[in-house]
Amino acid sequence: MEKMREVVIIYHNHLDPEWARCYAKPLYKNAVMLRSYADVWEYIINTWLSMAEDGYQYSEGQYIVWRTYLERYPERKEYIKKLIREKKLEILLQGELTPETNYVPAEGLSRNYLLAKEFYDEFCGDDYEGTKIAWIWDAFGNSANMPQVLKLAGAEMVGGTKYRVCKDDFWVGIDGTRIPCVDKRLQTDSWEKGGSTYYGLSRHAHCKNCGGYGCTECHGTGMVAEHNFTEKETLLFLEEAAKEGKGKKFVLIGGEEVLPNQCILKALEQLNKKYTGLIKFRFGDISEYWNDNKNYYEQIESEYQKPTEDLNPVHQGCYVTRIENKQRVRKVTYKLLRAEAEVAIAAWTDKKYHKNDPEFTQAWQDLMLNMHHDSISGAHIDSGQDELMDYLDEAESIADKYVLRKNKVNINRVLGKERGASGIHRKCLGTMEIFYDRKGITSVLKNGKDLFGDFQYNNMTYTKNCSGPIHIGELLLQCEWGDNHNAYFLGDYVTLGDYNYAVYEEEFSILWRGRHEAADPGVRCLDWEMKVEASDDGERLDFYLNVNWDTSNKRLRVAIPVADDSFESDWEIPYGFIQRSFNPDDMVPFSDDFQTLATRSIGEFPALHWVRHKISESEGIVILNKGIPSVKWIPGCFELSLLRSPTMTGDTVLPSVDEIWDVDGVRDVGKHKFEFSIWPYTEKISCSEITKVGYKYNEAMLKLPFSVEGDIVVTAFKLAEDGKGCILRINEANGTSSKVKIIFSEERYIQEVDLMERGCGEICFGVTYEKILHKHQIVTFYIR
Repeated sequence: MEKMREVVIIYHNHLDPEWARCYAKPLYKNAVMLRSYADVWEYIINTWLSMAEDGYQYSEGQYIVWRTYLERYPERKEYIKKLIREKKLEILLQGELTPETNYVPAEGLSRNYLLAKEFYDEFCGDDYEGTKIAWIWDAFGNSANMPQVLKLAGAEMVGGTKYRVCKDDFWVGIDGTRIPCVDKRLQTDSWEKGGSTYYGLSRHAHCKNCGGYGCTECHGTGMVAEHNFTEKETLLFLEEAAKEGKGKKFVLIGGEEVLPNQCILKALEQLNKKYTGLIKFRFGDISEYWNDNKNYYEQIESEYQKPTEDLNPVHQGCYVTRIENKQRVRKVTYKLLRAEAEVAIAAWTDKKYHKNDPEFTQAWQDLMLNMHHDSISGAHIDSGQDELMDYLDEAESIADKYVLRKNKVNINRVLGKERGASGIHRKCLGTMEIFYDRKGITSVLKNGKDLFGDFQYNNMTYTKNCSGPIHIGELLLQCEWGDNHNAYFLGDYVTLGDYNYAVYEEEFSILWRGRHEAADPGVRCLDWEMKVEASDDGERLDFYLNVNWDTSNKRLRVAIPVADDSFESDWEIPYGFIQRSFNPDDMVPFSDDFQTLATRSIGEFPALHWVRHKISESEGIVILNKGIPSVKWIPGCFELSLLRSPTMTGDTVLPSVDEIWDVDGVRDVGKHKFEFSIWPYTEKISCSEITKVGYKYNEAMLKLPFSVEGDIVVTAFKLAEDGKGCILRINEANGTSSKVKIIFSEERYIQEVDLMERGCGEICFGVTYEKILHKHQIVTFYIR
């Protein structure tokens, strides 16, 4: 007898903690109260709970969601556990939240999952299937070493790689780690694009009757109940799914902040009556899909050997928007890591291990909220920005208790000799010979070689005119029409070296001052001061830039010409690096299709600490940055995007839904400070050398009470979560197989563990420990 066919609904709702409203506090504007995301989550979860006993299954694994909800309803803790046991609620491996993964400090990716471990252990247990399924829905692109991170966090499979979806059945990382990716087979594209996902986005406008304060009409929620799904469309969607093939068909229903809807239960009831004995329509979960399809993935795994194509760029405007978030997240994260290391060193030295103070957990939760993909990207409203800065202040104040703060030395500045408006001047900085004029640096010689060459922008506008020669580190102003997320259109460059009004030569530096004065209605204020000096080792040019910025629909860049016009360059990413290329002739034109716009490449890619362009095997240019992740390579020139001032609404504000304008701050008006460093090299340097210098430049090098040798960087040294030892995490930094050696002063216990600090290697004792690492490998050790 032929087995009855089934259509199985997986219901998953993506919940943001920061974006179009604040995480934990309401927004008061124009006599309206816009409720927080915590309020929205309460509304959604309570709506689902009212239908849970009727068979409405739900999936959500972000710890921040359940922690916030149970702080409001602590009496429901055991009931939530019961629903998990009864498979009415599926907890997925999502960690604290869904973070940005391309330019946050590498350790943020690891801590995102570690923060949720205690919750997963208590509510789910070791053998629970859901927390072996990673779900990364809505991240703005994904880092090329995420497969390894996910595997080390305990994932057996992954799904939700929108917007630039993994097109293969396996996602292969740059280190060779393979993890099954269900997006292709499960067809997680939306229904209207031919996929198997009935997707909706709910904004939950404020109740017009009470202005969001709560009344009987809105049942005290302060929100209008927005139901994206209808019974008619649900019936059509499920019946179409039933026509596809034999056996069991899985479909996704859900979206962002969508209220669970009774119409889905009604549709199931109708369809089960209509197709009695032929097709069964029911709820299920992603674990069921995985169990049904494991064999398929096991049989084809060997077909996938090469790393998957880069799942970037996505929302390239977000690499620049609200630049302070990028700068502060990096600075505070590294300060907190140094604080953890100080505490761990003291415990190691005294052999008195203990758990970290709970305030460290609070600091990491504060940081992860800022690393959320809608937070660090700058896609959020102004009130959310204020809230995020408060959380960063709290995290930094905790770190400051353990790390010596650098005292600011106020010096009455005496400018050096002012140079004339014309003529080329020469000065030696470190190992480099600098030639400059009022517009900027014209050339740099290192060991007698100029690696920067001559570069100009050609074929600008319909007149096909060209710029003059671009100076090294010259500022560029560009018209840009776009929103928080994306640039729709980019105009030609104004070379701001023409607007420098003074240049000074000081003993160890050169300084330029400039002001843009061209009666441009989009520029209310733009002035700057740029200083360049040699790095401590004399090998690099360190730039310090102060900008006073008040513009609309503009972008500010800095240009670094390179004497080579090949397409490929190297970008550092969290836990590794990747080669990328961009041909300006291949730029995709603007499209009003959201998916196309989100993944449209304009040459901007995210970098962690460094990018490098090789001129030859022994020569090239490295650019280091401090919280300036957006880097563009066009043949012959690097461009760092510093600021942008979009004014289009995008989808952070949806006027047709709720016209609450709280986004003017996205223009980043005010005074900004930037630091970047240019490293021309004339002798071959390895990627591990560059990576170590990048960590040092960002004050991310950690002290250790023992020595570690090899082509590695240390990303964490902290007390173990069990309070009985310490955790050391390292990353192979050269992109090759290499050996690491750890040398203690006396015999010590050491075991390899995963990111959740669960043992996964043999226990060893000794004064030294050696291990061969594969390229880009992340290794965590438990030691005492």
